[in-house]
Amino acid sequence: MTHTPDIQPSFKVFQHDGQDKAELKSNASSFSVVHLSDSKSSISAVLNVLQSLASSAPRTGHMGDWTAIAKGRAGALDFNFSVIVGGYGFASIHALTMTESGDAGDRVYCPASIVEGGRTVPLPLMSWRGGAFRPTDGQSLFAPLLLTTFKGVSTPLADLHRSRMASHPEIRFRYEVDQLLEREDDLREGLVCLLDHAAEDTSHNLTDSLFKGVVNRQGEFSQEKPTWHGSCFRVDGKSLGSSGDLADAMITLFRVVQAPDRFFSRMEQVPEVLPVISNTALTVFTGQFTAINEPGDVGVAHLHWGARDMAGLPPYRKGYLSEKSMRRRIRRLSDILCQNCSWASRWTLFLLPAPMFMLAPLSDDTNDMGAMEHLVSTFATSQSPRHFLETEKLVSNWFDKRRKTLSEYFVARFRSRSGLRDVASTSCQGFPTLPEFVTAPSMEEASYLTAALQSVLGSSHK
Repeated sequence: MTHTPDIQPSFKVFQHDGQDKAELKSNASSFSVVHLSDSKSSISAVLNVLQSLASSAPRTGHMGDWTAIAKGRAGALDFNFSVIVGGYGFASIHALTMTESGDAGDRVYCPASIVEGGRTVPLPLMSWRGGAFRPTDGQSLFAPLLLTTFKGVSTPLADLHRSRMASHPEIRFRYEVDQLLEREDDLREGLVCLLDHAAEDTSHNLTDSLFKGVVNRQGEFSQEKPTWHGSCFRVDGKSLGSSGDLADAMITLFRVVQAPDRFFSRMEQVPEVLPVISNTALTVFTGQFTAINEPGDVGVAHLHWGARDMAGLPPYRKGYLSEKSMRRRIRRLSDILCQNCSWASRWTLFLLPAPMFMLAPLSDDTNDMGAMEHLVSTFATSQSPRHFLETEKLVSNWFDKRRKTLSEYFVARFRSRSGLRDVASTSCQGFPTLPEFVTAPSMEEASYLTAALQSVLGSSHK
């Protein structure tokens, strides 16, 4: 397994004194998480280290039109701008997602839309039906299996977004599947190994950890998952074959994203049902394949900028990597790989909370800048140790006084599940900025403030 150079001693700024650190020292643990929202290190100290590790620190966002993100006008998603354009990580694009439709699908990154002239424009979509690609009926469908028409040219939806991202060189991006396919032999070996163990698991817990569900050629997704039936894996009465057959089918969807034209040209030969790998399994393989060496005896390290679902907004709301059940699933997959695959290592996921950059005002919004500087200063002298309820009360009092002067753009960042369709307009021309009052607090302090702002401003309407 090839790694980037060893982490320098300054990596100690990522450590904290929680239970996970002790867990890292255990030879029995194949996987551990260190959530940097607990770190007493200052944001500036962490960012100084990350400048030399940015190419190893993915910020996983979804396939969609990143034009607003590249311009620093994406509301809550401006944390992508701060991480990537700021030089502290790169964009790893997750494409195995569903198009938005009504309340369904990916309503944060909106893969079925583009931004033109400052407006969100729905794309015409076509899916494979009746032996040809035909217009869809507006339902939420699996994005990599769709065609669209752009400027009179029919093109795979994944290719359109890939080409539009390439027009923003400031957004250093890679599709997640491209990284994994660089290690295709190891990927297939690992999948087959895990599937062999899943075949012996009568509880189906391992199967649940491996699959998100299945998708048909029309792009219709089902949460039903393949299970072993004596001689083959089956789903909905259909045979999917052996562990090797199923691994190949899972990798097929990766290739659909990487080279969709090649796939679409032979749609009639494509299996009717294809299995979709779970986010849990993706986390394991991405962590193993992009890890860097860590000093000492704790294996390898995977740096990852998590957003609101993955990293959460602790202590207000935990992300899914804080759930014990999720960690158990990742650890079980990692145990199997470490015991059976020579390339697999014990690993630690150092989770960097991207939502803390929601604190960053636009550089030329003097009202927001002054208000946030006052909030951070007040917070810095208010509590020791920190208590979330007290932080929430402090932010609530601050917001009552600043409500009329804070911009709608800043307030809207904190509305629940806000995405590219929920960005408030602004007359400012600046970019999300990280002044000293934003980077001086510790990671823990920034997490408390971000969480309290989400709690207080999330349900507000200016």
